[in-house]
Amino acid sequence: MGNVYHEFNDGLLPLYITSQHLHGQVVFVILEYHSWWVTKYGEIIGQVTIYAVIDFSKDKRVHCFPEMIVGLNIHDELSVKPEIMKDGKSIKDFRELVSKAYAPILSSMPQTKSITKEQSFPLRDSRLVSQLGKPKLVVISREKSRKMMNQKAIVKLAKMVGVHGAAMTHLLFMRPGSVFIQIVSI
Repeated sequence: MGNVYHEFNDGLLPLYITSQHLHGQVVFVILEYHSWWVTKYGEIIGQVTIYAVIDFSKDKRVHCFPEMIVGLNIHDELSVKPEIMKDGKSIKDFRELVSKAYAPILSSMPQTKSITKEQSFPLRDSRLVSQLGKPKLVVISREKSRKMMNQKAIVKLAKMVGVHGAAMTHLLFMRPGSVFIQIVSI
């Protein structure tokens, strides 16, 4: 891992998909354990298990479990397919889990601008849009790889655009009601 996309897509989402139906009653035994990863995502891991993660290569204790799942399930890139989840969970449920995990940290941070309850909901009410003003267009552009050759045209046409890549993982942290469009070259 070492890149936010793979940390979520190949690590956290598969952990969630594979274990969420166990309601925290699961022990993660990791063969290629990296303490930085467990520290970095401890809040999220703490939402899917009530137990400490075990470093398989260093923990020499004998562990007995009534059953075992070997390997992780993955659905698609940054997705949770409710039709194949045991409890019908979706990416929205994972997003809520991430929000819950980081809520204590975020609530302790100083706020630069307070957002009212009405502003935190999707911008479908035209009265709310007129109060907040037009949404901002964000274009994530790169200079070397995956450069947009027609960037000016894209800015004119799109509401929110980003080039396919690891930074697109931040879509998991978008506010409800936000629009996400990804461009993938063919």
